[in-house]
Amino acid sequence: MILLSFRRYLKSRLKHQILLFNYYQLYLRGFLDAGIIKNPFELVYVDPNKIKYCSIKSGNLDFYFFEIKSFKIPKVGLIKSGDWDKNGVRFNNLDIYLAIKERFIDNIKWEETSFYHRIKNQIEVQGKVKWGCSNLAAFEKRLLYLEELFNDIKDNGYKSKRESNDKRKWDDEIKVCVSRHGELLFVDGRHRLAIAKIIELDLVPVIVTIWHKDYIDSCKLKYSKKSITPKSLLLY
Repeated sequence: MILLSFRRYLKSRLKHQILLFNYYQLYLRGFLDAGIIKNPFELVYVDPNKIKYCSIKSGNLDFYFFEIKSFKIPKVGLIKSGDWDKNGVRFNNLDIYLAIKERFIDNIKWEETSFYHRIKNQIEVQGKVKWGCSNLAAFEKRLLYLEELFNDIKDNGYKSKRESNDKRKWDDEIKVCVSRHGELLFVDGRHRLAIAKIIELDLVPVIVTIWHKDYIDSCKLKYSKKSITPKSLLLY
């Protein structure tokens, strides 16, 4: 019985991996090979203080991610027109940024922050699941992880997932998009970005998800298709 269950598990995992592999093939062929952005998963090191605003779509994961089962796969190298790059809120006004600053700079307890009370209300009153936490105990355990993360980055510096050889989460980096004027807009990874800003790190690695068409059109006047990479575009 145990052997049969294990075989079913292996079959399920293999099917899932094949699904992801086929998905990436279609995605790469359909969007990237024929597109302008080359090597779209390239890590670019940027000054965290240059990420001043959030995209107005930052809460809409469908805009930036494909979801297959429990996996979030980022849409990278895509070029979109529209007003998605306008009227975003300041990152430094987010309650998570303010809470991390209050906790580690002002030595205020988590329970005294607006962020804590908002998440507590969403979990206990609204019945929402936040960061995989369905109860207050799990959320408070998550806060302990944030404390460990803060101290690790402060003591040992910021390391990308690729530098840490965590192949399971190789694309789990701070994610940004680029506006029509070339501004970096926050998409995902708010905890790490907040920590980087508060510690005053010079550079952090990011992955660019979506580029505004107007910005790409202006860059095409200077770069040939073969030379356009995330790094070269952000140096434009």
